[in-house]
Amino acid sequence: MHHRPQQTLQRPATLSGIGFLTGADVRIRFLPAKENSGIAFQRLDLPDSPPVAARLENVISGQRRTVIASRGVTVMMIEHVMAALAGLQIDNCCLVQVDAAEPPGFDGSAQPIVEALLQAGITCQTAPRKLLRISEPARVDGLNGQASIVARPGPQPASLVPTSPTFQITYALDYGPDSLVPPQKATFVITPETFQ
Repeated sequence: MHHRPQQTLQRPATLSGIGFLTGADVRIRFLPAKENSGIAFQRLDLPDSPPVAARLENVISGQRRTVIASRGVTVMMIEHVMAALAGLQIDNCCLVQVDAAEPPGFDGSAQPIVEALLQAGITCQTAPRKLLRISEPARVDGLNGQASIVARPGPQPASLVPTSPTFQITYALDYGPDSLVPPQKATFVITPETFQ
């Protein structure tokens, strides 16, 4: 395993927008957090509701959206918030406060969130962040075999000198021979800079 320092925000960040699913006016606030806090969402529209940690064990079934739930509290459509935090390598934001069942949808991308988080500033913490290495391929198929996600191990270093960890994404699009859209493929090494 490789390590890098954990990171959090220098100061809070607040945005407002319309929820995609509910159509509600939504305010979202990102708060800095201590080391090893992780990411958690808090529903301010549900008084005294406990935060919901953005962890795999809290993911529940949601059609074409990412939904987390814990102790009777549900937060849906968190994928753009999580993408922005992960893409900028912000590990600790223990309270992402929303005053609705979902964050704002903005323009359908994570860009407005990224801009607000960058404006708030990112700061390194002392504790290391564990980074896992994929040791064998893993595949998930969806849409009746029409789509898949495959994770594969990266290239192994030729020497015993450790290399810096990388995360590379290749996206392949092919709607078939009858489509007006030709097959396309793009590959990116994901860093905070390329994510932006």
